[in-house]
Amino acid sequence: MLLSLVSSPASITLDDYSFGYITPFPPFDTPVGSGFVVGTSPMIVTCNHVVADTARFKTNYLYGRGSDRIYADVMKTFPDLDLAILKPRKDGIKRLHSIPVGDVTRMRQGDLIYYLGWDSTNNTIKLSTTKVLSVDSFQTNGTKIDRVHFKSIAYPGYSGGPILNGTGEVVALIVGGSNVGEKLTYAYSVAPAVQWLATNNPATDPKRP
Repeated sequence: MLLSLVSSPASITLDDYSFGYITPFPPFDTPVGSGFVVGTSPMIVTCNHVVADTARFKTNYLYGRGSDRIYADVMKTFPDLDLAILKPRKDGIKRLHSIPVGDVTRMRQGDLIYYLGWDSTNNTIKLSTTKVLSVDSFQTNGTKIDRVHFKSIAYPGYSGGPILNGTGEVVALIVGGSNVGEKLTYAYSVAPAVQWLATNNPATDPKRP
């Protein structure tokens, strides 16, 4: 199944194996967050708080249908950045398709963005579009974090979902938000994960769960 995002100047197409939801391994029941795929050797990116309580996870990269499973292990976490990288098992990596990466610092107020996440309320992956409210940065333990803000209902399960710019590049991942007042959601840059993978990308684990 292909998911087409009609935008200008490009028509963006994502498939079943470039994004999805994450559930613990075991018991494969309730999704706890969202994730997406980046890198020349495809790796899965999500929030650290999505995988913080369980050492082993599986991911399902079928867009709202089927039961195909791609198993993955937590490879690297960045608690200060609320970022985690999952390494797919050898039998799943060839099925994964990476999303091209963009630069969140080039985003400006009013720019079009797409965002994907697991809507636990309606039990489906949901695609939405909105505009950037603001882009800023902050420091934590000496590390600079670039962040984008936008108006959206922060559904449970959206954490780790990708933020795409108008040309289909992933620039950030959803971290949190508030459903009170203006209903604001914020996302952190995906750049630290990409930079780490550029120099640290071990071979996939051939073991099966």
